[in-house]
Amino acid sequence: MVANANKLKGKIAENGLNIKTFADKISMCEVTFRRKMMHEGSFTIEESLEVKETLGLNYSDYMEIFYGDKLESKSREQNNFEL
Repeated sequence: MVANANKLKGKIAENGLNIKTFADKISMCEVTFRRKMMHEGSFTIEESLEVKETLGLNYSDYMEIFYGDKLESKSREQNNFEL
């Protein structure tokens, strides 16, 4: 699953962390975490849930970070259908 890197970075910063300390908190190599954020890989569902729990994300923020692209395309499909 691909993450919205800008929103994820913002939530990390809101928690007073930097990328390295956050990656350490979720037991992931910093390089791996950065690659996944930059879409050179993808987060597993388990990893995304670990991010959610560690950052204390609410459902809306979690969905926006990890499923935003799917939600936007679904919304576009629905809007096109209504035309």
